[in-house]
Amino acid sequence: MDARYTRLFMLPQNLYFYGSPIVISAGALLKDNKMGRVVVQLKLRNIQSKYINAVTVQVFPADIAGRKLGTDLQYQYLDLLLSRDSEFGQKIPIILPDTTTRSFSVCVREVIFVDQSIWKTDIINWKPMERRIPLNEVILERQLERQYRIKYGNQCKEIFQQYQDLWYCSCGALNRKEEMRCHSCGLETEVLASVDLIKLKEELDKRLAEEAMLQEKQKIEKARKQAIEKEEQEKRAKEKAKKMKRIKMILGIGVTAMIAITSIWTGISNYIEMKEKEALCFAMYDEAVTLLDSGKYDEAIILFEKLGNYKDSNMQLEKAKDKRKESREVIYKGERKSISLGKEYTVALCSDGTVIAAGRNTNGRCNVSKWTNIISVAAGGEHTVALCSDGTVVAVGKNKDGQCDASKWKNIVAVAAGNSHTVALYENGTVEAIGQNNFGQCDVSKWEDIVAISAGTSHTIGLRLDGTVIAVGRNNFGQCDVSEWKDIIAISAGTYHTVGLRSDGTVVVTGLNGNRQRDVSKWNENIIGVAAGAAHTVGLCSDGTVVSAGDNNDKQCDVSKWTDIVAIAAGEYHTVGLCSDGTVVATGRNDEGECDVSDWNNIKLPDSY
Repeated sequence: MDARYTRLFMLPQNLYFYGSPIVISAGALLKDNKMGRVVVQLKLRNIQSKYINAVTVQVFPADIAGRKLGTDLQYQYLDLLLSRDSEFGQKIPIILPDTTTRSFSVCVREVIFVDQSIWKTDIINWKPMERRIPLNEVILERQLERQYRIKYGNQCKEIFQQYQDLWYCSCGALNRKEEMRCHSCGLETEVLASVDLIKLKEELDKRLAEEAMLQEKQKIEKARKQAIEKEEQEKRAKEKAKKMKRIKMILGIGVTAMIAITSIWTGISNYIEMKEKEALCFAMYDEAVTLLDSGKYDEAIILFEKLGNYKDSNMQLEKAKDKRKESREVIYKGERKSISLGKEYTVALCSDGTVIAAGRNTNGRCNVSKWTNIISVAAGGEHTVALCSDGTVVAVGKNKDGQCDASKWKNIVAVAAGNSHTVALYENGTVEAIGQNNFGQCDVSKWEDIVAISAGTSHTIGLRLDGTVIAVGRNNFGQCDVSEWKDIIAISAGTYHTVGLRSDGTVVVTGLNGNRQRDVSKWNENIIGVAAGAAHTVGLCSDGTVVSAGDNNDKQCDVSKWTDIVAIAAGEYHTVGLCSDGTVVATGRNDEGECDVSDWNNIKLPDSY
């Protein structure tokens, strides 16, 4: 605590009333030693899926004996825009009129949601929730605890608990009674409530027995291999002894014969060495050609460089480099965007290289009509970025953090725009970012071998040539937890979640799941494109249809009837699809005209670059 403040009183943790969308996580009464005043600081948390815009609390001051002082005080937290599990208020002091206040109580009176719905209550007696019980307090045996985590997930750290109309998942997430599965980890209440420790112990014993049997088999196999190796060593030793015996017999003939034999032996040895080297080069060359044919260009290049002048290795090396460059170009073209969506606006690239826009024109972000020779567009929070055919970049809109200072960039092959930052991919696979960097979302200077980029609100995603993914920036909901992803061919960063498309047509998602935007497991293995919005996810199927998951309060997920779609894009609260004939369809919020695209035509198709 800052020395400026003295703590006078603490509220019990996690105050709650039945049905409330808010939990009062903590509260303290502080004396401001500098200003001579008494203030209340609260920490509150949104525990339901709807975004919160404003909260009204009522504070009941009391003296040191707990007697009420003066009149109650109402305070409003405004312009919050808080998603589920977000905490607020801890840095906002509520000044009390009476400096003799030494204790207090508090309740939430009113909650106003982003969709303008309101929750109210007259109840002032908010009580602390039951203490959360760690898993290791119930399961004392470490092996049994490990078995619990194996069955129900490594995220499990507490026991399943119910409190009034709420329940705690094993992962620690707080859920509403009507939710049949955890909004964070996906575990179902039916599963958690039916945990049988006796059965779990039986499963543990079985697993340990299987592991012991496997170890024994491995031990036996190791002993067998050692015996075979020993036998081979003895055989080689006998053969060596025979050779030495023959050499000694030859040496006994005489000095002259010895010199002659030595010369012959040296020649033979050199010949054998040459043949072994030639065989090694042949094997390496064959492996390099195989890698080249299978599209593993980086590995092939390494081997051809080692081979030097062997056969046509130099020619094959140049071929591998050209193939790698071609593969990058294919990926770059696939990642270039004909349509991009920002907050309350839409931008599209026409087939003639010009750009059009619809929606709210805050800070001039839609002033794109004079742009020409454009090959890709990216819409951010309040700025728009475009890639020119000569590898340069243009930008318009808000530039408070320097997110539009891209005029000096050259040799760029892809661009992406976040809320207040801009990212560019160079043709050599490196990345540069400008703009707001309060969460490290611009820390990309060390990235290499990148073939695709995507920018979320406050995080940046990069796809490597080998199909792995790297991320930097805000990670409060795990939206940057992508290090274990493999075989990825496309990426998309949303507000608080990240989506990846695997080469087999399946989709992987990480980050916030408050609106079930991560529920993509039932999508068929025929996805060819993905897009992440604020709280929804969209997938493009190989047959031209579209699937979706997540928030649909503004009908941004009403895409099931779309057909003949070749590209998709997701904004904060709207979704757009590009048809094969160059026209556009849109659904979702249209307060600012961001979905007024029905008259658009001749939009550039993904394969026409």
